[in-house]
Amino acid sequence: TEYKYSANFDGIINSLNKKCGGNCSEEGVINVTCSKVQHYAATNLTNYNNRIKNVWIDNQLNGFFEFDFRDKKVIITDYEFETPNSGKDNGYPKNWTVECSNDKNDWFVIDRITNDEHLHGPLKHHVFKAKNPIGTPCRYVRIYQRGRSHSSSEDYYFGLLKVEFYGQLC
Repeated sequence: TEYKYSANFDGIINSLNKKCGGNCSEEGVINVTCSKVQHYAATNLTNYNNRIKNVWIDNQLNGFFEFDFRDKKVIITDYEFETPNSGKDNGYPKNWTVECSNDKNDWFVIDRITNDEHLHGPLKHHVFKAKNPIGTPCRYVRIYQRGRSHSSSEDYYFGLLKVEFYGQLC
């Protein structure tokens, strides 16, 4: 099934949420984890009713959020982030990659963002087009923190409220 961007946060994750009648990562449809989380569980990234429980990669270069689609696979063409409501110059995403894999050994970089300003601030959201999409369906998607955040202390925190993917669910 193909999911193209038509409305905010109405793609692959939202479809899985509707099918299971809740948060697809809390219901076990997919698994969402973080290399080193600060604050709330990474499963909150797929809870679109959530406006409070933001998720932060702790102050760690190359930290990541991982989406394991388990018995499903995805081809990502676009993705959407929303930042937490957490002050003007906090650890909002500025430098990252989105990578896909089937075995967690070989990763394909489908997008690399450097010094982005779209997400600089609270409750900002943006849809990004993957610059190097691959036609191979993949089980795993990682969002890697690849440089300093928008924090005034120039740290490596990476905070998100919501994540959505667009493309194909196989």
